[in-house]
Amino acid sequence: MPELTSLQTLVRCDEHSFSSVTGKVAQTLGRMGVLDDAVEKWLLSAKWPSSFDPDFPYAFLEPESPVTTKSGDQVYQARVHFSFDAAPEKPGEYDHLVELSLLFPTEPMQLKGDIVFSRNAGRLCWQILREFTITFPEFGMYVTNEAQDVEQAEALKKRGPSSKFWSFEMALIPHPVLKEFLPFPQDRERFVGVEWSGFAYKDCWEVLPWSERY
Repeated sequence: MPELTSLQTLVRCDEHSFSSVTGKVAQTLGRMGVLDDAVEKWLLSAKWPSSFDPDFPYAFLEPESPVTTKSGDQVYQARVHFSFDAAPEKPGEYDHLVELSLLFPTEPMQLKGDIVFSRNAGRLCWQILREFTITFPEFGMYVTNEAQDVEQAEALKKRGPSSKFWSFEMALIPHPVLKEFLPFPQDRERFVGVEWSGFAYKDCWEVLPWSERY
């Protein structure tokens, strides 16, 4: 199975409000011009997991059809993915902090023969981070690899200073969240906005996407 890059955030919802979340995902993808009929149909009909298995207290939802995106002359496909964990203080229920991700195969996003993300991939990631943080502003959005995604999400849920929170390649972080995890590592480049700050591990990107106009 190919290595995946995750563009991920947390959304606060339950079985009653989950449809509102999936509807907002559809609206965001539509605003970006990348929502096709199959993905829209799935998003508008997706349901909160109906049963809880104590022997495997996790659930995952994603459509069969990918989202097709484009940046420059490159086309990238991603899967919309929802991940549900067990509620820490409510046995037999799923946590109301749900992980929402766009999962991209990593190799097409990187320069050939290198681990550095290409200029086009950086532009796309930055666009997705901005669009989804507008829609879901509470937690920000993070670009992670498979070794980082779980620990980054867990650190974000627990809040408070943690080196694991900084396990990402790029992020757009609301300032109220950022204050809980300062100081930031000195190996990260920072872009300061009005409501959010962007961070990136410079060695992972051909060009920092906020450093150019496009």
